[in-house]
Amino acid sequence: MTEDRRQIEGKEHELREAEARLGPNNPELLPLLKELAETYTHWGRFSLADRLYRKALKITITESGPESLEVASCFNNVAVLCSIQGRYYEALPFYEKSLKLNKKLAERDVLAQARLMANIGTVYKILGRNAQAEEILLKAREIFQKESGGNNPMLAGILINLAGLYRDLNRLPAAESLCNTTIEMSLNAYGPEHPQIALCYNNLAEVYAAQGRMNEAEELYLKAIEIKEKVQGPEHPEIAMYLNNLGDLYRSQQKFMEAETIYRRALEIDEIHLPQESPTMATTYKNLATLSSVQGYYDKAEAYYLRAISIYERTLGPDHPEVAEPLVRLAELMHGQGRNNEAEALCYRSMAIWQKGYGPKHIKVGEMLKMLSKLCFAQEKMSEGEAFLKQAFEIKTN
Repeated sequence: MTEDRRQIEGKEHELREAEARLGPNNPELLPLLKELAETYTHWGRFSLADRLYRKALKITITESGPESLEVASCFNNVAVLCSIQGRYYEALPFYEKSLKLNKKLAERDVLAQARLMANIGTVYKILGRNAQAEEILLKAREIFQKESGGNNPMLAGILINLAGLYRDLNRLPAAESLCNTTIEMSLNAYGPEHPQIALCYNNLAEVYAAQGRMNEAEELYLKAIEIKEKVQGPEHPEIAMYLNNLGDLYRSQQKFMEAETIYRRALEIDEIHLPQESPTMATTYKNLATLSSVQGYYDKAEAYYLRAISIYERTLGPDHPEVAEPLVRLAELMHGQGRNNEAEALCYRSMAIWQKGYGPKHIKVGEMLKMLSKLCFAQEKMSEGEAFLKQAFEIKTN
């Protein structure tokens, strides 16, 4: 029996025995429900975890009333699980309910409130609600700076999220400044050779790449990889992420041979040191697919995209937003080959995923509507194409 099956079956047995002894809705079941939900989450059994977290929420409301810190904690558990699955649109109201209860019932625990604000800000950023994301992340930063003197590790995470937001908004000097601040904080906290320092260098490299400072970006990516190799070994699974970023940099410079070498090293690490399949492995296949596509190796690109999609589906679930991106890229590849009917089907699926994960008015949904209009026009379905363009325009102007 595999380790995941042993852990799960053991905790399932405990819960069944407790339910038989106490009844299915007894509040004494709450610790067992939480433990089994956490185990399900650890092993990727998200739908089972979701059912248990929601059952715990229902029992807690019955036991403690609709307004208690225990209920706030249950809301947070559901929100975190939704976020893990890419169901950000669904996660947001649970985070907001948790924050509202914390403000009302634990007014003085401002650090707990700031942690929730940081999570909400991250979700806002993902959903494209950039003004709201910036406002709440700045508020969380202010609380951490005031209450912990700027030394709380959570503060560095908030600054990293803010830097990512500013990079996405093309406010690159602000992003660069925040990245340098996180480097300084991390050097003071951990010294020059620590995984956190590698992450900070990687983030600054992304900003440099966006600024067109390719040589400086390459230098920092290599520095991040060097630190990870020295501290955690040359085959540590997280190194694959940095290698993928470096490969992307080389691909953007049309250094295709260097990019492929880097991607294949990342894939080797993925295959040897990660579980049989993992989202990181899927990302590497997706990058190899994109590289093959820009070089004109379309059959190879399609095979890599299908492999990436398959792994994302099995590891994150078929409706996770990560699944949509290789679907879209494969649709673009098929459109270029005149396979518009197949491409259209992939676009419909991608749009459904993004609508579920990000909401019906997200910019990615608008982009997909424009892609669908292009495919309809290519197939002389003029009225459908015009309807899609109109919907895309309505999203853009909202």
